[in-house]
Formats: sequence, C-alpha cells, structure tokens
Amino acid sequence: MGNLNRLAAAAALSLLAVPAAAQPSLVRGVPLAADSTPSGAPADFCRPLLTGRGPPPVWTIVNDASAMQGRAVTEATRDRNDNRIALCLTNAPAVRNVDVTVRFRPIGGRIDQSGGIAVRVIDENHYYLVRASPLDNTVRLLRVVGGVAAQIGAREVSVTQGDWHSLRLRATSERFEVFLDSARLFEALDGTINLPGRIALATRSDGATHFETLAVIALD
Repeated sequence: MGNLNRLAAAAALSLLAVPAAAQPSLVRGVPLAADSTPSGAPADFCRPLLTGRGPPPVWTIVNDASAMQGRAVTEATRDRNDNRIALCLTNAPAVRNVDVTVRFRPIGGRIDQSGGIAVRVIDENHYYLVRASPLDNTVRLLRVVGGVAAQIGAREVSVTQGDWHSLRLRATSERFEVFLDSARLFEALDGTINLPGRIALATRSDGATHFETLAVIALD
C-alpha cells in the first residue's frame, strides 16, 4: 500500500472511534491519487469541477514535508475570482447520509485560504459544502443551488494557517453536524438537497490548501 492509499486507510481507522450507536455499515479511506503518481502530476482519483467563474480547476500531487507521508493534493490555479469554488470529485460512491472527514492544511491565498468538503454533489452547481478558513477564523456550512451559495450555519473558531486540521461533516437526512479538530461546532437543518450525491474536496478563489486524507462513513 502506497503513501496516499496508506493515509486514507489510516483516516478510515481513525473514524472507527465514532460512538457505537453511530457505527456505519461501511468505512472507507478514499485514495486521492494512485500510489505511483509522481509529484506535479494530476490527482488521478478525483475529477475537477468548477462552480462559478474562472479557469478549470487543476488538482495536482505536491510534496509537503509536514504531511504524514510527505505528499498532498492541492488545487494549483490560484485564480482570484471571488465567485469560484474548485471541487475535486472523488471516487467515493454516491450517498445521501454520510459522515466524512478530511485532513487539510491552509498555506496561502489573498482572497481565500479555506479547505472544505462537499457532500450530496449532484453536479457542479448543486451540493452542500463545509469549509474552514484562517482568514476570518470561521467554519461555514453552505447550500449551493443553481451555482449560488447560501450560508445555513457558521461558527467562529481558530483555524491556523500552516497547520494541519481535521474537518468533519455528518449529514443525516435534513440534519448536518460540523466538527473541527474533533470539536463539535454546530448543527444546522436544511432539506433542499435530499438525494444521494458524490463527495468532493473543495477550495475557494485563490486558496492554496493541501489535503492529505479523506475518510468516508456511509450511513445509508
């Protein structure tokens, strides 16, 4: 098992600490690239999607000495369109109810520095998104419908630039629970998108964010 696959497996094992009442039918570490993919090459296990304006996203493998195995995935265009969300659609199966955790490190960006997870991704214009940003030290939960994002929950909390963080979203029917670094921040209710959808990594505008693990618990 190679670097990013090994990281994904480790993330999946970490989610087994979920209380027994919430134990899933499926726990998966989701790889973001093949083990043999070199630094600078595309993240071949996730597909770029774009919400809003700007050039198509380019997700690549990069070296990162602070990562657990020295590699990470990042969106490389650094485009400064404010109305731009770059998604990396993973190979995780489509689900409605899910508990997903990503490990990310914000490293730069003038307009934005957030790292996020999108769930129930129907297409590039319809999904839920949770993102954490060190620029305003806020974690936000958004509903994206018709390409327009609307906030449905938020919490101010320290999100330090340059450090690795763990962002978790648990979506069950109309209920969404958000966690950062194992701390439960808030919950929100919304029933607009209540269909199975895919899971994606997400950044906004010119955010330079590294992602190294993604773990998924299917709750359907």
